[in-house]
Amino acid sequence: MTSTEAIQQQIDGVSPILKRLACLNSKPTRPVYGDFRSADGIHCYDKITVSQLEEDINRWQYATKTVLATCFGAESDHYRTFEHTIVDQRMFFDAKDDLYKEVNSGRNALSAIIEAETLKLHLANPVIAPSPAKKTPKVFISHKKEDKPYADALVNLINFILGADGDKIFCSSIPGYGIRLSRDILEELKRQFDQYEVYMVIIHSPRYYQSAICLNEMGASWALGTKFSSFMTNDCKLDHLHGVINKEKICIDLNDDADILNGHLNDFKDDLIEFFHSNAIDQNKWENARGRFVSEVKTLTYATVPKNDVDLFESLYMSDFEHIFELLDINHFQSWAYPCAIAGDTVLKKDILDNLELVVDYIKSRPKHNEYSLWDSLMHNLGLLVSDFNYVFMQHAVQYGERGYCVDRFYRYTRAYSDNQVDLEAYTQHVWLVSDMLFELARLCNLIIGKIREQYPEYKKELGLLQIDKKFSTPNLVYRDEEISNAPYPGLGEFIKVRLTRETHYGDNPNIDVSGYERKK
Repeated sequence: MTSTEAIQQQIDGVSPILKRLACLNSKPTRPVYGDFRSADGIHCYDKITVSQLEEDINRWQYATKTVLATCFGAESDHYRTFEHTIVDQRMFFDAKDDLYKEVNSGRNALSAIIEAETLKLHLANPVIAPSPAKKTPKVFISHKKEDKPYADALVNLINFILGADGDKIFCSSIPGYGIRLSRDILEELKRQFDQYEVYMVIIHSPRYYQSAICLNEMGASWALGTKFSSFMTNDCKLDHLHGVINKEKICIDLNDDADILNGHLNDFKDDLIEFFHSNAIDQNKWENARGRFVSEVKTLTYATVPKNDVDLFESLYMSDFEHIFELLDINHFQSWAYPCAIAGDTVLKKDILDNLELVVDYIKSRPKHNEYSLWDSLMHNLGLLVSDFNYVFMQHAVQYGERGYCVDRFYRYTRAYSDNQVDLEAYTQHVWLVSDMLFELARLCNLIIGKIREQYPEYKKELGLLQIDKKFSTPNLVYRDEEISNAPYPGLGEFIKVRLTRETHYGDNPNIDVSGYERKK
């Protein structure tokens, strides 16, 4: 029998003990009673007492330690891990629940030992996984349909560099290179990113920034880390460039000097050849093709876009907030916030915690615009709140199952009763701070959504207000009139005090630190 098989037998030995524990009353000093019956129909209270069950648990623990000592030695980490787990649980033994925790934690420790030994065996004899299928490279031309003449010239240039055979270019406005009939445009765009190794080519123009779809394409390219090149129409200026690909990035600008323009086009050609692993092309032929492209796109003319028609809020800020709200999963806000803010274990799903970190990174990358200070301030305030929440939650976070985290009950580790009371109070204050920050997140999101609805009354109408508590009588999570500003969240230090004045809050101590302990005076 292998060591892991021997340990598995000890894990299997826990099940009958847990079944008998289920028959126990919470008072460990008297026989059980109730309507529990064993398989032979005899009442459990005729057979089981706490003292008898404790003897069974002690025998199981002794047998387990014997197995571990035989397999790994009495001085091994595995032996000590199991022994310490049992001792730590015994410190607080005073009821049936603690008996259950003692046995269950021992079983979990044995499961962790099996996982460690399995991993060690895997590392010694690794299984080489097959390499994932390599995606076919493809150029994706992101542009506004009004800039089709520029896209036509660019398609011709790319076909000259790569050869016109095969499925190498996606360009939605040109027949044969775009979306087939009966296909949904957004689904088709998603399919391109899923099925191909995309090289994004963006044609920046004043018209480009009026299209939410174009901005989403640019954002998807940035989020997925695809290679890209940027071209500017001759009526586009660097100041027009906003979003993730802004004026700090190098663009192929028709208004540049000939040497600079030709150099950038040469780099573009070399990038495509390397990306597609294509053959080099004749230099003289390339220079002729490059000259034709430059001459053609320089002579293009475009209708003037009235300034009033270029609404940065609709084209840029709306898409930014949509992306942020998607990461925050506000359509299911209550379902993930309730277990963390109100339920007893203060649990947060791992994918939500990962998304909260993405929110902070995304907001930090947003450019600011002078005429939109309200939205810049609200977005920055939201990023600050999410960042502070992440910081607070992770002070005492431990893994909870395979897909979540919870706040560790750290007061259990203190041996002295007086210190335990201090730690218990700190734990309580800490989880209340976590709850109050989620209440504040709901308030701030409700404020932003309300501001958007002032311009677009139907915006997320079906969502209503974000809630956390499921009780109908709970007050709405909104700011009072005197609390509303462009940055209502005051920062972590001040919020610990201010939250006590909010209509809904759990905390009652304005003098704690982020870990829940009383600040030293």
